[in-house]
Amino acid sequence: MLPPLPANQSLLALFALSSANAFALGVCLPSAWRLRAVKVALASTLALLLIAHLGWCYGALLDFSFSYYGAAIASSGNVVLVFLLLSFPLAALVRAILKRATNTVSVAPPAGPTLHRRTFVRVATAAVPLASVGSALSGFQRANDLPLLPRRELYLSRLPRGLDGLKILQLSDLHLGAGRTLNELEEALRRISESSRPDLIVVTGDVADNMDLLAPALALVESVRPRLGSFACLGNHEYLHDVARARRTFERSSVPLLVDEGVKLKSAEGDIYLAGIDDPFGRDFVSTLRASVDASLLHSPTDSCTVILSHRPEGFVPASARRADLTLSGHTHGGQIGFAGKSAFEPLFSDGYLWGAYGRGPSRLYTTSGFGHWFPFRLGCPTETPLIVLRAQSIDTLKSQA
Repeated sequence: MLPPLPANQSLLALFALSSANAFALGVCLPSAWRLRAVKVALASTLALLLIAHLGWCYGALLDFSFSYYGAAIASSGNVVLVFLLLSFPLAALVRAILKRATNTVSVAPPAGPTLHRRTFVRVATAAVPLASVGSALSGFQRANDLPLLPRRELYLSRLPRGLDGLKILQLSDLHLGAGRTLNELEEALRRISESSRPDLIVVTGDVADNMDLLAPALALVESVRPRLGSFACLGNHEYLHDVARARRTFERSSVPLLVDEGVKLKSAEGDIYLAGIDDPFGRDFVSTLRASVDASLLHSPTDSCTVILSHRPEGFVPASARRADLTLSGHTHGGQIGFAGKSAFEPLFSDGYLWGAYGRGPSRLYTTSGFGHWFPFRLGCPTETPLIVLRAQSIDTLKSQA
């Protein structure tokens, strides 16, 4: 798990958000701020999140799980406070509208006793922050759901006609040991095998935060036995924990780790070139990614359909410059908050490629929202193990769809 903010900044955010909530409540809904129960609820929330931050900072001295759950509760609590803060101005607006609309009449339900106008306004106003908190809490529950298996059709101009319909299962950002378990991976792979057996499996980094789980995770991937094999690339968490150990674990498995190299996948229906690039962990992103793409495509046939595994979607830019047909990425988790199939943070990044399918000329990218999380919260952006279905298409049609 990688929280949105480090512990010290998260603690500052907690105090800032708590102060902002108290101020916003006092300004927008002064009558609610005068209620003792409201003050007790806010004070209790602050105390709980302070304890969570202490567990985050010092829990590892006793057990890793204390630190993990402390970070999860602290980060998630700050998300709830953001939702709550945004709800107060809306609640004040609803209150003003209802007071004006019901100024001269009492409001009654279809049956039963009459509901007094003032009571109705209070209940409706309170419903706004309660609904906001409820939405945030549902995000925690959604985080524990098994990943979805969306089917994504991508059209590639150089895909051999015989490979039209080729199915690639993408596993990314599993983060096993930090909120996700081997049992969940096993169940997800079982459902995938029963519903639509993939031709190829790719693992695009950040497999295990507990490195002891990497070997059994690869064994589960191997057990699916797709006809074109299973391949992987490195992610930043392999570097964060122990990249040398990760490499040794891959070497002992039958899942090749592609690091600035590629392999030609041959079949009776046609061939594709599959490449994997290194993660630019701690290095200059632009130059490292460009050099990695160049190295991975060094031995690729000139006219071959090329698929590149890049943990970070930033690799799509140099990959498309080299006319790679498809790049498969993860890393972003889709921002973990989405709307209408796109990340809610998409407008903030012109070329963020946060979640979903993208195009640059004839090149295509799919960024998955991932199997695991930074912290256990998902709202409108569910976890997924996408099944990428390749379709052969002319370049003219591709340009018209871009």
